[in-house]
Amino acid sequence: MNEIVKVGSNDIPVIEWKGQRVITTAQLAEVYGASETQVKQNYGNNAIHFKDGEHYFLLKGAELKEFKNRVENFSLVGKNANQIYLWTRKGASRHCKMLGTDKAWEQFDELEENYYNPQRQALYGERLISMAVIEAYKILGEKDKQIERLESTVQDMDKVIGELTPKANYVDLILKNTATVLTTQIAQDYGMSAKAFNKKLEGLGIQRKVGGQWILYAKYLGKGYVHSKTIDIVHSNGQPDVRMQTEWTQKGRLFLYEELKKHDIYPVIEQAA
Repeated sequence: MNEIVKVGSNDIPVIEWKGQRVITTAQLAEVYGASETQVKQNYGNNAIHFKDGEHYFLLKGAELKEFKNRVENFSLVGKNANQIYLWTRKGASRHCKMLGTDKAWEQFDELEENYYNPQRQALYGERLISMAVIEAYKILGEKDKQIERLESTVQDMDKVIGELTPKANYVDLILKNTATVLTTQIAQDYGMSAKAFNKKLEGLGIQRKVGGQWILYAKYLGKGYVHSKTIDIVHSNGQPDVRMQTEWTQKGRLFLYEELKKHDIYPVIEQAA
């Protein structure tokens, strides 16, 4: 038992018992940055989850005497101790989980890799190359999966952009136009007749008909949504007359767009194909 293994900042003498590498309670506490009392209490409170011969070896009597004779140079066990626990890799793992500290988790990785795994060997020559090739294929496989996920994300984004673009185009169409428009023109944007469109706006409480002219309800007046235009007409009997016609400003057109959206009514260029 002359071999020393470096675990973090700790030098751990290698101890083997019944063909397994083991570690004492005192060493385990030191490595995990805990007190020996903590380790003992954790075991005492959870002893049902530990199995002798699997998670630890409890040495007493003749076995303890044999162990003392083998490790006396390392002062790993007091001369007057009447028993000692030696923790296997599984036992050290359980203690790590019970302590649950970052230090314990970090040190258990060190224990498992450097202490409990004596079979670790340096890889050279063809074996090293073959292992590197295998690892490279794993990395490439993972990269392919990442690329597939990215392509799927791009496709989803393209779909969203495709859905949003018509909406932007319709708003752009409105903003590019500064002239007033007739209800008939807006109705066509929604695939309706002027009569049906006016009735829809009436049903939504936006406008009402007074004296043959559609006018906005009071709460929408004075907002610059509409403009009344006087039209010269001639009756069938030849008598001249005038008629008031409501025309929508581009601000009003945007207002209608937002209001109709609230009721899932969209212009034709935004409707699903």
